[in-house]
Amino acid sequence: MRVSVFAMLLSAGAASAEPPSGQPPSASDMAAVREADRLRTIDLNHAARARSDRAAARAAQAADARHDAYDRQRRAYEAALEDNRRARERAGDAAGDYAAARADYARELAEWRARAAPPRE
Repeated sequence: MRVSVFAMLLSAGAASAEPPSGQPPSASDMAAVREADRLRTIDLNHAARARSDRAAARAAQAADARHDAYDRQRRAYEAALEDNRRARERAGDAAGDYAAARADYARELAEWRARAAPPRE
């Protein structure tokens, strides 16, 4: 019992390097050891909580970064879909314009040929 109490006192810094001379530890020594253990436990708990809080903050930042990246990709995809839709509309308009131009050209060509042809008798 004396050896374990001396080890506790030594680890807590409450005892000198010399073991007690066969005397049992006093109540105040035991109280000091208990208080040192309690304070060390509190310090360890605070340190663990701080590490946990920092890890949680890093995880939250990583989740926010992933969410932001997802939002950027989604917006880029939606913008590409909109650009594609507009390009299809322009292509449709161009195809309509081309068909109308061909019809105008065919009509004008027919009119020109009709004027250029010799009169029929």
